[in-house]
Amino acid sequence: KKAFEAQREEIQKTGQANKELQTDIAKLNVELQKSGTRLFDIEQKLKQREIYLTAIIENLPGLIWLKDSEGKFLIANSKFVNSCGINNYEELIGLTDLDIWPKTHAEKYIFDDQKIISSGKSYQVEELISEKGNEKWFETFKTPVFDDVRNIIGTAGYSMDITERKQYQESLSKKINELKFLNSLMIDRELKMVELKKEINELLVKFGLEKKYD
Repeated sequence: KKAFEAQREEIQKTGQANKELQTDIAKLNVELQKSGTRLFDIEQKLKQREIYLTAIIENLPGLIWLKDSEGKFLIANSKFVNSCGINNYEELIGLTDLDIWPKTHAEKYIFDDQKIISSGKSYQVEELISEKGNEKWFETFKTPVFDDVRNIIGTAGYSMDITERKQYQESLSKKINELKFLNSLMIDRELKMVELKKEINELLVKFGLEKKYD
């Protein structure tokens, strides 16, 4: 009888342990479902954010890119990819300026990046960029990229084609210089005419004639 009672108590304890285990499993499943829902929500938000960012960089009129601290490309818009003469975005990732630009241009871009990383300051310049073999003027803005503890982890840049504006400025400057030159010729001509009139008057007076010019 004692053995039977002990066995029954053991069964009861086992049953209670099973119930507690099932309760714990049920709670765990609820938490897993909640975690799964949260992860799904986070994933959806990240996807939506990526869509927004892609829309921004693809619809801006200039070239946009992001590099790591070693100068390797991480992100770029299609306009930048096309300017490199590369077939698709995936081919650009991991390349450096030396892989895609003429050496003289690439070395300058690398120097600029290193200056930005060492100083931690943004940089703006007008520069020549080779686009599919054709050199064009671009106004370029470059800036360091920081992580959440303010360490510089790369650089980002934006370039706008200003070739037409530069051509206009050069044409305008040329016309202004031409006008200044012609104006100087006219002034010299006027001064020469005044001098000649004076000399003619002096000769007329010398020979007893009246002055011809006032």
